[in-house]
Amino acid sequence: MLPHAIYESLPYLYLGFASLASAASEFNGFVLACAAVMTAASAMIIRMRRSYRRELRLAGGTRHIHG
Repeated sequence: MLPHAIYESLPYLYLGFASLASAASEFNGFVLACAAVMTAASAMIIRMRRSYRRELRLAGGTRHIHG
């Protein structure tokens, strides 16, 4: 299992890599498609984490969640 700090920053790393890869490849179509998939996956992960934390908070927080 990954350390908590790395695990929490992965979606943001995906976003950064997607934008850098697009520009570095001179906007190659395949790389842009991969970057779009990575961006969508990152956004979905971030949204799911926020929703999960909100539900835990509303339920009284059965365990400690960082962030």
